[in-house]
Amino acid sequence: MNSYTCSKCGFTTDKPLLRCPYCGSILHYSHGFEWSIDWSRQGIYRFHRMLPSIGFENSLGEGFTPLVESFRVSRDIGVKKLYFKNEGCNPTGSFRDRVAALLTSHAYISGYKKLVCATDGNLGASLSAYSSRLGLEVEAYVPRGCDWGKIVLMKSFGASIIEHGECLDDVYSLVYKKAVEENLYNATSEANALSIEALKTIALEIYYQLGGIPDHVFIPVGSGLTLYSIHHGFRELLENHVVDRIPCIHGVETCWNPRISRLMGYSVKECIMEAIIGLAYHYPPLEKEAVDVIRETNASIWVVGKKEVYRAGEELARREGLFVEPAAAVAYAGYRKAVEEGSIDPSDTVVVLLTGHGLKAFEGYGVKLKTRRRASVFPSETKLEILRVISSREPIHGYRIWRELGLDISMQAVYQHLKSLEKTGLITSRVIDNRRYYFLTEKGRMVLELLNHLSK
Repeated sequence: MNSYTCSKCGFTTDKPLLRCPYCGSILHYSHGFEWSIDWSRQGIYRFHRMLPSIGFENSLGEGFTPLVESFRVSRDIGVKKLYFKNEGCNPTGSFRDRVAALLTSHAYISGYKKLVCATDGNLGASLSAYSSRLGLEVEAYVPRGCDWGKIVLMKSFGASIIEHGECLDDVYSLVYKKAVEENLYNATSEANALSIEALKTIALEIYYQLGGIPDHVFIPVGSGLTLYSIHHGFRELLENHVVDRIPCIHGVETCWNPRISRLMGYSVKECIMEAIIGLAYHYPPLEKEAVDVIRETNASIWVVGKKEVYRAGEELARREGLFVEPAAAVAYAGYRKAVEEGSIDPSDTVVVLLTGHGLKAFEGYGVKLKTRRRASVFPSETKLEILRVISSREPIHGYRIWRELGLDISMQAVYQHLKSLEKTGLITSRVIDNRRYYFLTEKGRMVLELLNHLSK
């Protein structure tokens, strides 16, 4: 029987719960550990002697992503051993494919027909792809403003998508309730202990690819799960006498909500910036565990702003050939900050985790990298583009309109156009959940239809 044991009070269950229902501590899968790689297997199951024995192995070839040694950046900043763990090379373009491989295998062998999850996009895309191979349904709950590239992926793989709330905190309890009431498999990463087992394989690969343990690893914090899981992987290597130390595991968060920094006692002010999809938590589910890992490994928490994040993304793309989503660029921005402040010895070996490919969330780079779909438009065409966006996505809020437009104009200009369109009666708006959403009026639909006809 599969067994999951509380790391604190010893509670045991056969369900893959992430947290103990009695003391709230993390549950871990009870299994043996033998350092070996079985090249006859696929994906992360090459580590099967260090993973749960589920009885079924669903894989799309995830894992064993490249550990890319820096060529230009390392020279620019005067460091010797900088590596990028490029998780964007996974089948659906993110590190969540590792999680999907284990969770869909467990759901399938357990007899479930439908999975439900709370996701910002990456997990939903991964679960949808892996579930499609097994004929399983996926119902994904996403906060408003989810990256369009991830929505497209989820829909392409056949997932049902429900928008709810403004960030992932808003959907966790909703998904948990639905899973219990309808007997669905809860595949939310932060609710399933198998996620830790899946993500720890990143640590196992880093050790194998480097031929040793790095001095530092930089990870975007998000929910805290990835940071905790990678530490768990290194700890298992240590406890089983494969290695003799654990690297300093640094967390990087944005100033949108520097929650971990505050929990560690630092005085950090919030800044005015939009949340970065993938890291948008008001209360990270594993925040306490993240703090413990950072302290235990004598590492630090780094806080970066919007300009630093997009500058990091630009640098990776133009100087290393690595196009990553903003949530991944956060880790590199934190590393750059650590180097600039003299906290990293130039001779130290450093691994920066790049969690996802940039094509899944390219809209955010529009202004910084000059990759908006159109460089400029005639002023008379801007309102037409806005009407088209509203028509295809209504109800839609102003920030989302700006992102969907793909025009090299400011958000302020978009709101001025919206005000003008509403004044002329082409659109209307109303406040939903403390946010203003826009709709086409009948007049607006008629005008849009006429303008589309004329433009042809």
